[in-house]
Amino acid sequence: MRSVPVDGGRRTNCLFVEAALVANAVVDITAVAERKRLAMQAFPSQQTEFDYPRAMDGLNTYRSLHRGRARGLAEAFHVAELDVYRRLFDLIAIGRRRAATA
Repeated sequence: MRSVPVDGGRRTNCLFVEAALVANAVVDITAVAERKRLAMQAFPSQQTEFDYPRAMDGLNTYRSLHRGRARGLAEAFHVAELDVYRRLFDLIAIGRRRAATA
């Protein structure tokens, strides 16, 4: 997916792994799933504690419930205006920094 212009603004797609954002776009990735697995294997240091490829297979299988009736694999996105993501960043990242310095 890519950002697309909307009402003079920009829509942004946020891929989330285990974030609490609600997915409002689900895309069938069955055709590229193996390529995704290979890309994840390129970062073995990220897999020392967690088996991310296995977890991603599970999430992509679960997400296929919404797109392909539990067939194939799907990826989830949250699509919103860019200013929505800026407000989320301000709330989460900047808000935590302010709390830590208070």
